[in-house]
Amino acid sequence: MVIRLLQKTIETKLFKGKAILISGPCQSGTFTITEAPLRNKDYLYMNG
Repeated sequence: MVIRLLQKTIETKLFKGKAILISGPCQSGTFTITEAPLRNKDYLYMNG
């Protein structure tokens, strides 16, 4: 798996009591960058 530039930043900000919004066009990797650090955790993913 490719390590994205923002992946470490996202991982450090997770579960601090605030929402993280990642926006981008279709097939740009927005789901992949959020799904990797959350594999073994409970989370809500909203796609709209």
